[in-house]
Amino acid sequence: MCGRFQTQGQRGQGMKNPFEVLKNLNISKRLQGHPEEVDEQSLLFLEEMKDVVPLKDSGKRLYLGPIDRALLPPKDPNLACLEHLDRLVKGYEPMDIVYRDDYVEAQVPVVGKDVMSKLREGKFSYQAYLDLHGLSKEEAEKELLNFITRSYSLGKRCVLVIHGKGYNSKGKGPILKEMVPKWLQRSPVRKLVLAFCSARPYDGGTGALYVLLRRWRRKGKDDLRHHRRAR
Repeated sequence: MCGRFQTQGQRGQGMKNPFEVLKNLNISKRLQGHPEEVDEQSLLFLEEMKDVVPLKDSGKRLYLGPIDRALLPPKDPNLACLEHLDRLVKGYEPMDIVYRDDYVEAQVPVVGKDVMSKLREGKFSYQAYLDLHGLSKEEAEKELLNFITRSYSLGKRCVLVIHGKGYNSKGKGPILKEMVPKWLQRSPVRKLVLAFCSARPYDGGTGALYVLLRRWRRKGKDDLRHHRRAR
């Protein structure tokens, strides 16, 4: 079993030692006395093992001890950088999310401060919007995922999601207001979202979110463009 070491003594406690059988067994007598009791495969096994000398039980246990990580080779910084960039491109890097009272914002590390500042100030005109008022939690999640995916495939870069402030939630609190930021950080839409933040008052304030999407790229588009330039 991988990762588990046993001494000869430990194994002997759980099963019979075949060498003890060899030591005490007289094959010729067994054959002469009761030939019908001798199994052919057992006989072949005993014949093959009769000259084998068992190891002596030293009673020692094998202990490797803790791994000294200082002795491990250092990780290549260039490789670590490439892995980080690969996670960013694929959308696997977690978002840095900030809550301030009713305000919320989040971004992946690749988004610069200037871009985030413009998003906060509403300087990116939203190209589509989704109003989740009146929907159940399950309905709202489904609509949001479809909306983000479709907006991305249509090349939209900034969209508005209206989740409301939860004033009419009948004592349950602002459910959609709390859930929408979480849904935007889950697969599959997390790969499509670069950043989001609470909207300006004229666009719904803390009852809505500006969502910045990644640029849509058709598969093989860059390769085709490069091929045309080469010609």
